[in-house]
Amino acid sequence: MYDGLEFRHLASFVAVAEECSFSKAAERLNISQPSLSSQIKQVENGLRANLFIRSQTGASLTRPGAQFLVFARQMLHMRDDAVRATSSDQTGTEWPLRFGYTRCDYRVYLSSGTDTASAADACLSPGKAMRRGTRD
Repeated sequence: MYDGLEFRHLASFVAVAEECSFSKAAERLNISQPSLSSQIKQVENGLRANLFIRSQTGASLTRPGAQFLVFARQMLHMRDDAVRATSSDQTGTEWPLRFGYTRCDYRVYLSSGTDTASAADACLSPGKAMRRGTRD
């Protein structure tokens, strides 16, 4: 199993597949074309499969590439859904969230950057929530 796959690899792969061109995909992603090619090569090496047929006129998906595209899009959509589901609009928590610990009792604290306790504080903190460096 390939453990090196990251969301940036998936986004790069999808961009090349949709643009049918490494240079257009690199421009779309605001990265250099050699960097993009390197990312795609890492994915191909990790999966032990050629995902694109490269030519002077662009890039087209191989059969494994077409199969991987379906899963890559699903994973990127799942990532976006997870972010939306846990955003401040849905949870009522203000960003940024800061996680930390204290050496004396190793309890985990949640800092939401607000002055009032929230439901997230009660659920995630075994003790009182720590905000802006002081205990309530």
